[in-house]
Amino acid sequence: MSTTETNPKFSLGLWLAATAVVAALAVGLVLIDWKKWFAKPETAPVKVDAGPVADRVALPVPKVRFTDITGPSGIRFTHTSGAFGKKLLPETMGVGVGVIDFDDDDKPDLLFVNSRPWPGHEKPGEPLPTLALYHNLGGSKFEDVTRAMGLDVTMYGMGVTVGDYDNDGFPDLFVSGLGGSRLFHNEPAPAGKGVNGRWFRDVTAAAGVGGPDAWPDAKDGDFLKRDRPLNFSSSAAWLDFDGDGRLDLFVCNYVTWSPARDLGQGFSLDGATRKFGPPTFFEGAQCFLYRNLGDGKFQDVSAAAGIQVWEREGTGETGRRRNLGKCLGVIVCDADGDGWPDIVVANDTVRNFLFHNEAGPGGTRVFKEMGFEAGIAYAEGKARGGP
Repeated sequence: MSTTETNPKFSLGLWLAATAVVAALAVGLVLIDWKKWFAKPETAPVKVDAGPVADRVALPVPKVRFTDITGPSGIRFTHTSGAFGKKLLPETMGVGVGVIDFDDDDKPDLLFVNSRPWPGHEKPGEPLPTLALYHNLGGSKFEDVTRAMGLDVTMYGMGVTVGDYDNDGFPDLFVSGLGGSRLFHNEPAPAGKGVNGRWFRDVTAAAGVGGPDAWPDAKDGDFLKRDRPLNFSSSAAWLDFDGDGRLDLFVCNYVTWSPARDLGQGFSLDGATRKFGPPTFFEGAQCFLYRNLGDGKFQDVSAAAGIQVWEREGTGETGRRRNLGKCLGVIVCDADGDGWPDIVVANDTVRNFLFHNEAGPGGTRVFKEMGFEAGIAYAEGKARGGP
């Protein structure tokens, strides 16, 4: 039983025409075709009669061919999962790719998120993997400018979202990950650094959006025996939820995970051979909503803004409250056309969320989780793996 409440003003007649979840390695987009949504008289959609199907003109389907030009393009990225035989859950996740014109030359550049070896399993003498930024030279050619742009950063990355959070006209990068996320500010390059006068500076600590954990190191002891959870941020999205002209940040968190809990489950194919375990064996996690304060800093307003979703164990009100979400994909859209951005979250093996943006006390904005009312909580009555 969820602690969120049903708002009776929303119609149960709302229906979903199509839901599809598209994953770019680990970053998902939930695409929803809304036929009806909280229809208010003053904002009701205009109905267009397309005529009988038989009378419509058939349009030819264009023939499209894709050619693999990875080699000649200059892109040489390889993802590192850290796998070394223990089959830990995060190794099953892919990573995201960001498309960003970082130097404003009207050619889209590519940021590849990477993960890393597990603590204690780095290869001696071998450099650690990093993020990878490829500058678009035109003509389908790219150049690796990772180090020059300040992005030769090692982390167990998952997803990436691009947005100009300080309104200086240049896009910034937020990279989500296990054991800490990163925010990179696009700014004028110091002497001897950058590309076309731009580079990225890690401003995570000052902004306050890194999450509650740091990546463990040798002083933390044997990593595989660690029982304290590592924050597991999957994907993220920028949005101006309160209409103040500054981009805020929504971060999906997947499950409550630690290596000791994973290895303690005894996942096996034949009673002896270790296999990867499903997310159903791990408790969920809560998402983060960071409000942009306008001075390079963000404030965690997750609880106050209503994007935390809980469920009680059992049927009584005395049951333990546990995290419900196992969030992977997120998309921002104005679902009901009221001028305020809403948030759709695709969960893995539990119901999906729709956070509706509503007026809060004192002129604030808050979210009401109403996936059930909207009809997107389940697909055909069942929780699915998404994305």
